Amino acid sequence: MKQFITLFVLLVSFSVQGQQLSGKIGDFNLNAMDVVVFPFGMEHPVKIGTIDKEGNVAINLDAVDISTIPAETRDVYLGRVADNFFSGCDNPDGLQVSDEIKAIKCEMPALWYNNNWAGSFYLVSDEKLQPWLEDRYYMEPVKSSFFQIIYVDNDLSLDTQCTTTYNLPNENVEAVNEFNLKLKKGFNLVQYKIDDIHKTDPNETSSIPSKIRIINPLDDKEIKWLVKYF
Repeated sequence: MKQFITLFVLLVSFSVQGQQLSGKIGDFNLNAMDVVVFPFGMEHPVKIGTIDKEGNVAINLDAVDISTIPAETRDVYLGRVADNFFSGCDNPDGLQVSDEIKAIKCEMPALWYNNNWAGSFYLVSDEKLQPWLEDRYYMEPVKSSFFQIIYVDNDLSLDTQCTTTYNLPNENVEAVNEFNLKLKKGFNLVQYKIDDIHKTDPNETSSIPSKIRIINPLDDKEIKWLVKYF
C-alpha cells in the first residue's frame, strides 16, 4: 500500500513576467530530483525545475524545452484552448479564440527521480482545498485559489466570461468563469480563484464553485505547495 506524507511549502519568490518560482521544502531528506509535468503523456516527462538535497525548489517556466518531443506527439495532445481550462465552457466558441492557437493543460507537477514518479504537488492558497482537488464529487471546496500550468503555442489574451452548467438530479447549477488572463507562448502558471460556492444536497454531490476568476498570479504569498510522496 502506498503511504502518503503531506508537507506544506510556501513559495518565497514568484515573478509573473519571468515565470520563475522558488521555495524550500522543510525536512526534505531525499536525493535531488527533477520537477516535471506530463502534458504529452507519461512517456514524455517535461522538466520544469529541480529540488536539491536541501529541499530548495527552483522552477523556470521560461526555460522549459520541448524541442525533443516529436511534432506528431505534440499534435496528438494539443487541442482547443477552451477545452484546457479547469472548467469547460457550455459554449467554448464564446471565448473567441482562434482555432489556430492550441493548448494543453498540465496536471499537478511531479517529483521525478531515476525515471520514476516520486510524488506530486498541489498548488493552492489554502490547504483545505487539497481534498476537493483530489475528489471534487465528495469533498467540499472552500473560497480560495488553486494553480495550474498551461502550455499554449502562441501568445493569447482573454478578457471575457463563460458559463458551465452542472445538471444535478434536483437542480441545474450555472457556474460563471471570468477570464482576465494573458498567456505567452510556452508554459504559464494560471490562478483559479473561487469567489462563490453553491451549496448542494450532500447526498447528491459536493458543493460547486459558482464563480471562478481565471487570472495571472500576482501575489507569491498566496501560493503553497502541498507535497505527497509516494
